[in-house]
Amino acid sequence: MLPRMADEPEPTPRTFTFKPKEFERVNAPRPEVGDDTPAAAPLAKDVFAMQRDLRAREIAAGMDQLKPVDRPESKRRRRDYWLLLLTGYAILASAALIFPGNPVVLLYVFAGIVLFSIGLTWVMWFVMGRY
Repeated sequence: MLPRMADEPEPTPRTFTFKPKEFERVNAPRPEVGDDTPAAAPLAKDVFAMQRDLRAREIAAGMDQLKPVDRPESKRRRRDYWLLLLTGYAILASAALIFPGNPVVLLYVFAGIVLFSIGLTWVMWFVMGRY
């Protein structure tokens, strides 16, 4: 038989909380037009003034003008696409020639051609960068 434990009250569970955070107020509410109070004076850290200043610098540097892309159109991608596509078709069609007349093989070859075409088109034209 096990000895009886003394009936002691359970200790109250400890509560854990975060301490309150102090935030530095950077931007005061935007003053109304014509407001002459001291709060209406521009702050040193006004985000809108910073944005206007950065935009003025961009315009002065000419960085906001779009320049035409003078990249000549490369036909290597189109050549590589057709070369890979025809090579893949030849490999898949060879399975149909090895097992002639088998409808399951023909179905797999057809499905392989469709999946290969979609996959190669996706990779060549949408995933890969220009080269």
